Amino acid sequence: MANRTIQELIAGEQNIVNYYIEANGLWEDIWRNEQSETVEGLSRLLFEEQMTFESQCGGRFLGQEIMAWSGFAHLYDIHTGFEGINQERVNRLREAFKMSSCSLEVIAHADKAAESYHLE
Repeated sequence: MANRTIQELIAGEQNIVNYYIEANGLWEDIWRNEQSETVEGLSRLLFEEQMTFESQCGGRFLGQEIMAWSGFAHLYDIHTGFEGINQERVNRLREAFKMSSCSLEVIAHADKAAESYHLE
């Protein structure tokens, strides 16, 4: 569960929505990058972009949570789930997070997010 996000929402923190919008844009950039076409390349991108998420999405801990959760949410459609290219991408994303050099916190959030989408 995205505990920090929920706490920010409960506290009425208006910036949380902006952080997720920003994160969605970062994911657009990641998926446009040729390196995202392989698990290995994507895992490198994840490591390289972690600091960007932290600096643009609410700070270290909130940014780590947002990075992982928004990565899966970016690929999910509430009506069709993960379909077509997004099914391929979500499988690649799950594996890339596991083999990345991202912080243990990011990897743990990615595991929880994958589980919440019934990917594990």
